[in-house]
Amino acid sequence: MKKQGVTRRAFLATSAASGAAALASSYLPSDAWAVQEKAPSGVRITPTLCDGCGNWCALNVYARGDKIWKAEGNPIAGKNLGRVCAKGHALLHEVENPDRIHSPLKRVGPNRFEKISWQQAYSEIGEKLRAIMGKHGPGSVFWLQYPEGNVDITYRFMYALGSPNVFSHASTCFLPRNIGLWLTVGDPKPEHDFENSRFIMLMGRNPAAGLNLRTLHDLTKSREGGARIVVVDPRFSEAASISEEWVRIRPGTDLALMLALAHVLIKENLYQREFVEKYTEGFPEFAAEVEKFSPAWAEEKTTIPRDTIVRLAVEMGKAAPRAAIHRGYHAAVGTQYKNSLQLTRAIACVNGLLGNFNQLGGLYSAPKVKLGKLDPDKHPTPPPVKGPMVDGSTDPALYPLTPKRLGMSQAIPELAIEGKLKAGFVHHNNPLRTCPNPARVIEGYRKLELLISFE
Repeated sequence: MKKQGVTRRAFLATSAASGAAALASSYLPSDAWAVQEKAPSGVRITPTLCDGCGNWCALNVYARGDKIWKAEGNPIAGKNLGRVCAKGHALLHEVENPDRIHSPLKRVGPNRFEKISWQQAYSEIGEKLRAIMGKHGPGSVFWLQYPEGNVDITYRFMYALGSPNVFSHASTCFLPRNIGLWLTVGDPKPEHDFENSRFIMLMGRNPAAGLNLRTLHDLTKSREGGARIVVVDPRFSEAASISEEWVRIRPGTDLALMLALAHVLIKENLYQREFVEKYTEGFPEFAAEVEKFSPAWAEEKTTIPRDTIVRLAVEMGKAAPRAAIHRGYHAAVGTQYKNSLQLTRAIACVNGLLGNFNQLGGLYSAPKVKLGKLDPDKHPTPPPVKGPMVDGSTDPALYPLTPKRLGMSQAIPELAIEGKLKAGFVHHNNPLRTCPNPARVIEGYRKLELLISFE
């Protein structure tokens, strides 16, 4: 008699599928623009942004007195289409968290802090900053941040101090993707019209767990319309559980897959010839280069069968230009691999072969929003500091491709050990987790004479 039961793998696959299906049904509205119920008497509504992840979905927060009652998605926001995910709802509980910090804390010993007033914090930080800058100069001070909507205020503050040293987490996160796309298509972060796609490939991207509600909404709509969704990922992710096909790939070999897909698209004449001839440069050289990257070669690198690679290329070629490969976020196009930048460029090139840029179902450059400016009489703008950043990232001779306002956060510990940095502000960032060699990071940050962390 055959033994009954369920394997761990089958359980995980079923659980992921159930969870993703529940998310899709709960957070993907059939009528995204439904009008919210009117707030009862005594309830005020505050428009704000959720900080549960990097999507920054627009919320309307309802409060009775000084207590939050509930939150709803802003119905006119295109990012989350009037919805809130589980993370956003859970974040509301942090307001009443008994461990929430309500005042500045001053270190008074190893792992010991005491509450102090804001005025004392301002005074002591200001005095120490003046002393440090007086002795070592403004260039000895840095600011490290996750670049949020307040990034311009950060630059105003640091420029007022006279320091150019504003660091982002980009060099430990998404920088290869942005540079690769900028070099290849001129846009570091194109958007996707997945709602009108007929073939979608997600390369290590998992919007069903990252809970990008707009992307989930569009993927669901496209699937309902008959689109084929393929997830390429070493693991069976939540996105894989709601896709038509999961393609398991050896970690770090995504570039080989892209080159082989380009090989098939060109060899089988499946690419959008008119688009390529009209809008691209260097196609003959690119075609000659990918000639050697056959599906058989890619199979050895990726462990994906060559027949599968050929079939995927044929499917996306037939669906073009309404076929798209996600431009990526972290995973293989981030800072995890040496070839991440070239992978990003290859993804852009294959999308170019599909002829999908600024086409229905493809990738497009989103319009930019022009923001207002502060009243210069009330809030004069400090002049930009033109000096080089302490890590050398603004020197085109050293780093010709690196954006000039991001810096390399992993360089901060060594600069502190060398004595080039003496004081720093860390806002919405955790370098002990995001930078390599935590022991060295700790050693470096402990060398600072002043360290202020905003959490």
